[in-house]
Amino acid sequence: MKRFEALTEPTGETIPNTYEERRAALTAKRQKARREEQDYAAVRRNVEEFLSPPRQAPARQKDMEL
Repeated sequence: MKRFEALTEPTGETIPNTYEERRAALTAKRQKARREEQDYAAVRRNVEEFLSPPRQAPARQKDMEL
């Protein structure tokens, strides 16, 4: 007579590595996109500040210089 083994619940160790590899790849891709977005925003702020007309210094700073 053949004996059947009980089915076990899958654990984190039994999940195929392809899923973990895919997850790691997507995480890296998301982080790269976020970094590029932050870099673009910083460049945009710098360009806008450079091209904007000069601002008047607050009166408080002028008084301190005298």
